[in-house]
Amino acid sequence: MAQWRHLIGVVPQLLTRTLHDGTTAYHVRMPRGDDCFAAAAATCLQVPIGDVPDPQLAARQRGGEDPRVINRDAWDAWDRWLDARQLRLIRHRVVPARRRRWIGVVVDTGRWFSSHCLVMSDDSVLFDPALVGECTNPVFGPRLFGVDDITYGISFQRKERTPCQALDLVSPPATPRRTWVPPPVAPPVTLISR
Repeated sequence: MAQWRHLIGVVPQLLTRTLHDGTTAYHVRMPRGDDCFAAAAATCLQVPIGDVPDPQLAARQRGGEDPRVINRDAWDAWDRWLDARQLRLIRHRVVPARRRRWIGVVVDTGRWFSSHCLVMSDDSVLFDPALVGECTNPVFGPRLFGVDDITYGISFQRKERTPCQALDLVSPPATPRRTWVPPPVAPPVTLISR
């Protein structure tokens, strides 16, 4: 974090980069280094980093909160966010995951919230959200990671919708805006040969 000391007290900047396939990659919010998962998820899902949950891990830990509570709250926020978008998180114990985009997690068991996330494409590192210009990773220092450093992977998958959910009949609004009418049954098609 020494290379970022001059940024302490600076309003966080949202830095992005265009990847070789034309998609947007999101860096961690500078000068922070505690949201590489948010940056990796935003990059994988191609949503703005400001739209994903930001549990403020480091600030809450510095404030004296129990790391177990912070961890639980963070995953609860992610579960709600994913559920609202009909997505679910898939954990891959075997890496590399055979996915076009997934998150590789480099685990540091020494302390809370010190693991690091990379954006992966199949079996190669596509993007490291913590590497910004000359700055190095605030947790691991000047180190580049490869697929061999990854302990497990995370990807996202669209949830299957039931027929009732597809028709929005699971929980109708208190005051319906419109009445659902089944589509008319089309008459059978007759083929006429000449």
